[in-house]
Amino acid sequence: MSEAERILTAALPARHEGVHLPPRMAEWPSDTGAYALIIALPRSVPIPYRAGREVTFARGFNIYTGSALGPGGLRARIGRHLSPIETKRPHWHIDRLLEASRIAAIWWEATSSKRECAWAAALAQFGRRWPSRFGASDCGCAGHLIQMPSPQAIRQAWNLLKHEYPAIHRQCLPSSDPILGDLP
Repeated sequence: MSEAERILTAALPARHEGVHLPPRMAEWPSDTGAYALIIALPRSVPIPYRAGREVTFARGFNIYTGSALGPGGLRARIGRHLSPIETKRPHWHIDRLLEASRIAAIWWEATSSKRECAWAAALAQFGRRWPSRFGASDCGCAGHLIQMPSPQAIRQAWNLLKHEYPAIHRQCLPSSDPILGDLP
């Protein structure tokens, strides 16, 4: 079994049971910031997208970049992404994707700069942005969701972001299988 197969198998069941916040999440900054969700999608799944059409997301890995510039900052935005779908009304496209996937890790940086577009552009060197403009309704970039071909590509992407943004942090979720915890 390949590394990718082990990680995706470990991603089952598709959703976290309850809210699994990273250790000391209450201590995370309520400052504004940028973040990336490292997502394992254990099976292909159709997701409602634009104008009522569905897009089928392939089994595999994705990284979603976002900004937390509103009230509560990083703590509030990441906490919302980690919350079970039953406790929130889906608002963004990423909410629909997260219903069928598992967040394996979170990369984040406290900053007042909107970096989601720059991070997505950097990450796209290791994968592909798809579908077009996903998560980018409030900006002019190509999209904030990057399909990653392998765990190795995710590691390379982390190394690049860490080099370009030394203040970036990463947190694997404690509820993840140890294999998922190997992702940067």
